[in-house]
Amino acid sequence: MAKYDEEQFMRDLKNIILNNVNAKIDEINTEKGDNLLKQVDDNNFYLTLDDEYLNADPIIYYGIAGSESLGIGPSTERKVGVFFDIIFINDFTDRELIYKCLRYSRALREVIECNFKKIAEVGNLVIETVTPTDVKMHGEGPYYKIGGVVVSGNLWS
Repeated sequence: MAKYDEEQFMRDLKNIILNNVNAKIDEINTEKGDNLLKQVDDNNFYLTLDDEYLNADPIIYYGIAGSESLGIGPSTERKVGVFFDIIFINDFTDRELIYKCLRYSRALREVIECNFKKIAEVGNLVIETVTPTDVKMHGEGPYYKIGGVVVSGNLWS
């Protein structure tokens, strides 16, 4: 049997979000009575950022947020964090951007909350919401708004 490791944790979280985030976005839009949030295309999940990817709106950028290990005898406990950021263009004409960012972060958080049992191999699962941030990726390029979550848990080997 394969060990449950950082790679599998990240893959499982990505698949949970990929398979559920658009339904959650629809649910939030319906609850709020508008269509403020756009769907995330299944092909817009990236481990790296470059200009080509940033042309899509929105995208999900994800990766390892942190990892630390503590060896205890023959086994090691590893605390691993995986971040999922939704990035979209901030053209400064939309007065609803902060709400959009908060809603996207909420969608990600609720998807993980509703599906945490699917990653039962991970102990002490913690979900933290990322503070909405404005970022300029390149000197002359557009500004982007970023919101998201960091999901951390303990793995044993």
